[in-house]
Amino acid sequence: MIRTLDELAERLSRPGELERQRRFEEAAIASGLPWRTPAASLAAQYGVGRWRDFQDAVFLPVPGALGLDGARFFFVPDPHARQLPPRTFQTDFNGGGGFRRNHEHATAVVTGLAGEPPENRDTSNCLCAAWRIGALDVELFSFLPDSTRSKGNALYAAHPDLADSTLVYANAMLADREPDPSLVDSRRFDHIEIAPGEASIGYGAYERNRLLPAPARQTDAGQGCRVWKDGGRFGAANGWLSTVLPRAGVEALLHEEITPGRGGGRSEIAATGQGGRRLLTLVACSRWDGLRTIAARLGKLLRLEVRTESFPDE
Repeated sequence: MIRTLDELAERLSRPGELERQRRFEEAAIASGLPWRTPAASLAAQYGVGRWRDFQDAVFLPVPGALGLDGARFFFVPDPHARQLPPRTFQTDFNGGGGFRRNHEHATAVVTGLAGEPPENRDTSNCLCAAWRIGALDVELFSFLPDSTRSKGNALYAAHPDLADSTLVYANAMLADREPDPSLVDSRRFDHIEIAPGEASIGYGAYERNRLLPAPARQTDAGQGCRVWKDGGRFGAANGWLSTVLPRAGVEALLHEEITPGRGGGRSEIAATGQGGRRLLTLVACSRWDGLRTIAARLGKLLRLEVRTESFPDE
């Protein structure tokens, strides 16, 4: 599984990697794996159930994704990333014939879909096959039955069929709160870096940044941030928080200078839509006049008019 931005960038820089990813992504989606659909939409459509009375899960209604007949994939809801496609779809696949034959069958099926064989990552107590394709990973785990039972695993004790099952994990970083990786080296991608102390990420519909290890925090003054755009979106991100907005429907940037009054003052830059409706605060600064240069830079980056308003901090 991809864990850092540097790891993702290194993988995507390999010759032909984005084309490999595109082919596999299209095949997986066609097989029934909704790698581009927000988790909130899937949960609203299919409801939240339980996987083996162990954890909450949203099950896909039609089995057989990735070509695994009868396998019903699910994902575990993440309250911090409801508007993102699920990071991981998983299933316990049991085609019959024992754990080893089941693993071999699942490996052959996914190999056919991916168009290439997996890495062999077997360990002393587990058969493991893994495909690493761009921003996508698929992993198969089949634990040796004696090994899992000997550890007194309560889940396996309650559900003995798991001992003969292959656990399948389909992981994707396709739609994180970072730019579309396929556009990073193209003319459609651009960004500016805002230095620590200049400004911080604004506030709004934050999501946890999955590619960075720290948990989401509501404030992060002094960290600086990156504001970026790709083919159809723009957003802001720092090491803990990130947010993104579709470019369609954004008409201007609103630069507010809130001068000292009863309060000490501050400044903000927000994206606005039709009629001046505030959509999202991109960046903020504790100084009332601290965003003048950044406002001009953002207007140029995003090709949006910047409207400045000034009023006292009452």
